[in-house]
Amino acid sequence: MLEQRKIYEKGREEAQLKISRELHDGILGQIFGVRLSLDSLNKNISEEGIKKREKYINEIQVIAEEIRQISHKLNKTHSIKVNFQSVINGLIEMNNNSNIKFILEMDASIKWEKISEKIKYNLYRILQEALTNVQKHSRAIECKVKLEIDNPKKLTAHIMDNGVGILKKEIKGIGLKNIRFRVKDLNGKIDFNNNIEKYKGLNITLQIPIN
Repeated sequence: MLEQRKIYEKGREEAQLKISRELHDGILGQIFGVRLSLDSLNKNISEEGIKKREKYINEIQVIAEEIRQISHKLNKTHSIKVNFQSVINGLIEMNNNSNIKFILEMDASIKWEKISEKIKYNLYRILQEALTNVQKHSRAIECKVKLEIDNPKKLTAHIMDNGVGILKKEIKGIGLKNIRFRVKDLNGKIDFNNNIEKYKGLNITLQIPIN
C-alpha cells in the first residue's frame, strides 16, 4: 500500500508540473502578448483601432479554446496535424504587434512533416516562452529567431536579441527553467550567452536530435 501511495504521489506531482508548464509557457504568454497589443490601442478610437481591438478580442477567444484543449489533454492524449511553418510564422507575427521587431529565418531544407509532433510541440512552447521573455525583460528593439538543420540528425534554434542581456541569477527564473526542462525532455542541449554577432543581448541556442 505504501508503494502504491508513493507511485500515486509521484504521478500527481508530474501532472501538476505539466499543467504548470502548459499554463505558464502557453496561456500566460499569449495573454501577455494580447495585453501588450490592447494597451497600445487604448487611446486609439479610429476605425482601424476598433478593428484591431476586435482582432485581439478574437485572440482571447482562441486562448480560451487552448485552455479547453489542455483540459482535454489531461484525459486523452492526441495529436493534431498542422502546418508547423505557418504556426511559427503566426507566432512571430503576433509578437510583431509590439515595439520590438521580430525576424524569422527558417532553413527551407527542414522537413517538418518528418519531425515528431513531440519535438514540434515543445519547440513551439520554447519559442513562445523565449519571445515572451524578450518582450518582458530585454529592452531590445530587435529579436531574431533562426531555425536550421546543422546535420541530418540535429535541429538548431537560435533566439537572439539586441537588448540588455541577462544575469546568471535570472537564468533561474521559472520561464527559462521550463525551457531547460523541455530541452532536456527532448534529449537536447541549450546555452545562454550574451554578446553574439550584432545581437548584444541574450542569445539562446538549443540543439535537438531529430532522429
